[in-house]
Amino acid sequence: MQQTHENQRNRRTRELEILAAYGPGLFACGSISEICNTAGQIIHGQLGYTCAIFEHADSKWKMRFVSMLPPERDAARNLTGLDPNDFVIPSGFEFFDRLLHGSEAYFLEDNRDFLKHGFQTVYDMRPEIRHFLHHGIDRIVTLISNAILPIKNHAVIVCPIVSGQKMFGNITVFGERLSVEDVPMMKHFAALAGTAINLKTKELALNDSEAMARALINAPMDAAYLMDTNGYLLECNRNGAQRFGLEPEQMTGKFLLDFFPPEVAAFRRKAVMRVIESGAPLRMEDERNGVWNDTVIYPITDSAGAVTKVAILARDITLRKQTESQLRRSEENFRSLSEEITDGVAVHIDGKCYWCNRAFTEMFGVSREELMGQDIFRLIAPEQREEIRKRSRDRLDGKKVPSQYQTAGIRSDGTAIDVDVIAKKITFDDNLATLLVVRNITETRRADEALKKSERRYRSVIEDVDALICRFKPDGALTFVNEEYCAYFKATREELVGKQFFEFIPEEEREEVRARYTSLTRDNPTVTYEHRVIMPNGRVRWQRWTDRAIFDDQGTLSEYQSIGFDTTEERMAEERITALSRMLISSQEQERARLSRELHDELGQQLSAIQLVLESMLSRPQPDRNYIELIAERIEDLTIELRRICKGLRPVILDTFGFHMSLENLIHEFRDNFDLDIKYIPLSRDKYPLPPVAAISTYRIAQEALTNALRHAGGARITVRLRADREQAQLEIEDDGPGFEITAIGASCLGLVGMRERAALCGADLTIDTAPGCGTRIALTVPLDESLHKENSLDTNPHRR
Repeated sequence: MQQTHENQRNRRTRELEILAAYGPGLFACGSISEICNTAGQIIHGQLGYTCAIFEHADSKWKMRFVSMLPPERDAARNLTGLDPNDFVIPSGFEFFDRLLHGSEAYFLEDNRDFLKHGFQTVYDMRPEIRHFLHHGIDRIVTLISNAILPIKNHAVIVCPIVSGQKMFGNITVFGERLSVEDVPMMKHFAALAGTAINLKTKELALNDSEAMARALINAPMDAAYLMDTNGYLLECNRNGAQRFGLEPEQMTGKFLLDFFPPEVAAFRRKAVMRVIESGAPLRMEDERNGVWNDTVIYPITDSAGAVTKVAILARDITLRKQTESQLRRSEENFRSLSEEITDGVAVHIDGKCYWCNRAFTEMFGVSREELMGQDIFRLIAPEQREEIRKRSRDRLDGKKVPSQYQTAGIRSDGTAIDVDVIAKKITFDDNLATLLVVRNITETRRADEALKKSERRYRSVIEDVDALICRFKPDGALTFVNEEYCAYFKATREELVGKQFFEFIPEEEREEVRARYTSLTRDNPTVTYEHRVIMPNGRVRWQRWTDRAIFDDQGTLSEYQSIGFDTTEERMAEERITALSRMLISSQEQERARLSRELHDELGQQLSAIQLVLESMLSRPQPDRNYIELIAERIEDLTIELRRICKGLRPVILDTFGFHMSLENLIHEFRDNFDLDIKYIPLSRDKYPLPPVAAISTYRIAQEALTNALRHAGGARITVRLRADREQAQLEIEDDGPGFEITAIGASCLGLVGMRERAALCGADLTIDTAPGCGTRIALTVPLDESLHKENSLDTNPHRR
């Protein structure tokens, strides 16, 4: 009996040493899976027990580790069709599920009951492997026991793994030598694994970036110490000794707390005593000289549950603390910045709002309390809600969806608003979340719509106006042209936009045009000027442009807008008026000279003769009848000459007897005085009177036509035709003379110009048909509607010959 107890003590001592030696290795693992694998390998390899570690997640027990050898793994695969590493036991497995309601370990003497319950559950819950189990559960259990566990009737220990306050899973150990005395050992190992998993979970939660994750994973192994209940160090690893600048051999057997400063030693002594007294692990964080330590103190108990040793694991968490501090500062800065910006900012996880700033709540008319934890998509218009929700799920799943979009929002009072949203996938409080940045664009969209309507009206006006309109940059490059501009230059808008309008202007005028519009300022923004343009067909035309400089709110010149008109006809009309004015002045001067000559030569001589006769009579004592008769003859001649001159200025017969009689009288005078062969053909019986303006204009045109025939046609035959009705009168004067080239004479012939001007004054149409060797035909069509006639300022002008 004494030997048996000694053997048990030796085994327990060995187990505790293994626990102290290999337990700290759990904290050097880089992931939870590595922790589970390391714990399973320690139990299987160092203690000699078959081990499986399960994790309970998503209502299923998932195998994290199994310590079967490869041949045994193949046997299990052949029997179940499943790899043990992928082995999943649904909830309902009695022994495992009971562990969810407490933290007790369970000991079963016969693993057959364990396997029977387990595979019965698999048989019930996993239809896909039933065809492997058709021989019955009892036989399958026997086969499994023989294949996986070479020694029959193994005992089973199931220990819960508690990470923090949550159940992580369990350690299930099979062994021939297992007894109830092994339960504390397994409980300690489960507690050690749970603490390591909890620590690793927190570390991974801080893993915001790849660099930080790499730093934490590559951190040095923890310092590990094993001491007795009196405080003497039994063993430590190299990391633990190097913290004090020593080797492990230099510290072993000495009082551990003597290596710490007094204030730290007192604190640690209290912590160790509390663990010894309570028998429960203790974890604490403390800082010394800027170095932070995360320390876990584990009690190691004997079979009676008494604490015999204490394991201390210490990790340098300075980097983690610095990271946490930086994260807190970043979060504080983020929240402070988010509260100051005018855009709404919110974070949601699976559609539930977890955080938002003040601008977000004001935008939608809700409070934070009303929004926290609620469906954030209820703020979206119903017709777009599900589409936006689907986009959000796709974004979290890694699918490619637009990160920025516009949608319709709904305020708490039912008011619709237009919003612009930027959505990004982030990690928030260790959860995959979505960050939203929302901007209210209701007023902006309304302004855009108003601007678009204004632009449409502006373009409508521009396209409808009968003018050339364009906009151009300071260098002359066109940015817009209307349809009239395109039609004028016979080009498309695409061909003109971007082109410099200087290309249409003669080179010698370009600098003057540039100087005109570049001189514009905000105080003097417009200028009007004219210049020539070269048309696509090479012809030169005139244009008048009014340029307006356009400035932005800062006073910077952005572009010019210009409206133009073709002034070629206006220019030609002005030139014709100028030429006519010169001709009129010349004609007036010639007529004055003629009148002066006639008055001087004819009337002057007659008056001089009368004066001489009168002087002779005065020198005689008695008047002589012959002298009186001579004076009377001179006076009569003078009267005739005056009538002739007056008739040349305006025919009195026209006012007395009307146009028709005046025309016949004019023809008789030319026929009698100049021996011309003139045939007059009146084609209308009724003699419709012409309005005064039309009468004098038509008379002067006929007079000029007969005069030209007299001068240029020689002894040609002349035919005059007159037709009149209630609406119009038509006059034709035709001769069979030599004719002439009308284009060669043009505006230089005062008579022809005067005829056209007189025709225009009474709204008449005048045509002149002639060519060398073909005679001349002049046709005049005069409307008898007096409202179409203008006051003729030339009526009183002297007759032009």
